[in-house]
Amino acid sequence: MKELLSIAKQLVDLTKNDSFANHFTESAERVSKYWIEIMQFAINRKNFDSDAECIKHLLTIKTFEDRINELDFEDEDVNMNKSKNLLFVGPIKVYSVCAHHYAPIIGNVWCGYKPQNKIIGLSKLSRIAKLYARQPIVQELYTDGLFDLLKHFTESDRIVVISYMRHLCMESRGINDTNSITIYYKHNLDDAEFQSLLSTIKFEKP
Repeated sequence: MKELLSIAKQLVDLTKNDSFANHFTESAERVSKYWIEIMQFAINRKNFDSDAECIKHLLTIKTFEDRINELDFEDEDVNMNKSKNLLFVGPIKVYSVCAHHYAPIIGNVWCGYKPQNKIIGLSKLSRIAKLYARQPIVQELYTDGLFDLLKHFTESDRIVVISYMRHLCMESRGINDTNSITIYYKHNLDDAEFQSLLSTIKFEKP
């Protein structure tokens, strides 16, 4: 995008070190491409009426690697008779930027659902989690929004999302706290079931 490239050029001009200027020759182009990638959802979202419509569109854009790794089945309509079994995936590594400082957020996400009327391709859980993170956002809203998206795409009323994240706005500025991890979750499982699930997760710093 021309606007982002223009802003990136201004940033590079203001911050580059002329002592080794040759290393900044293509920096503006690289920075703008990084912004476009890390904020892919935010940039595309303006063209759609809902988060779900935007995600549905982005799911159709696949790299060669995506096509190689994607499972062979698509969404299937099934009668699971309200399955008692939870399909749970994680840790899914996600990258985002915080809405307050536009500093990187690096995290792991676990998400799952109880199949009821539909089974979605397993890779879609990871792709939705990764794509929705590509925007300036705060962790709480990301987790709540991902919960709603999974509810929409799985057509299940039993969803769980757990996010476990490092915020570089806190690590590299301000308090400079490099030890803290932020955990946030949303679910509508039974409390005992959620606690049992939580005990199976091995939380490691992203």
